[in-house]
Amino acid sequence: MSAAIKKIYWIPLEASPESMNKVISQMGVDPSVKFNDVYGFDDELLDMVSKPVHALVFLFPITDELESAKKEEALSSENKVSPNVWFMRQTIGNACGTMAIFHALGNNQKAIPMDGNIA
Repeated sequence: MSAAIKKIYWIPLEASPESMNKVISQMGVDPSVKFNDVYGFDDELLDMVSKPVHALVFLFPITDELESAKKEEALSSENKVSPNVWFMRQTIGNACGTMAIFHALGNNQKAIPMDGNIA
């Protein structure tokens, strides 16, 4: 019997500012820091976004073509992450929302007040 590696999947985090704000609050992020919806990139729509902006979480559908390209890119010797970027590769299925939170916070450690479970 071969020892197959079983991929781990999480229950997906709802992609809404309310659910992401609840998670970061429980992690110990200062209550003044919030996720907000961005309805577009026109000046008047961007004016509706709370400031300062520390990160942008971009949600998009995953296709078979994208998954294939992602696997090729991961194997490429050109796939290097800058030492100035805090990065974790996602290895758990359905964890993209949680990973987005980790990356947003990890790349803003000096700008976002954090204590408790994440500091």
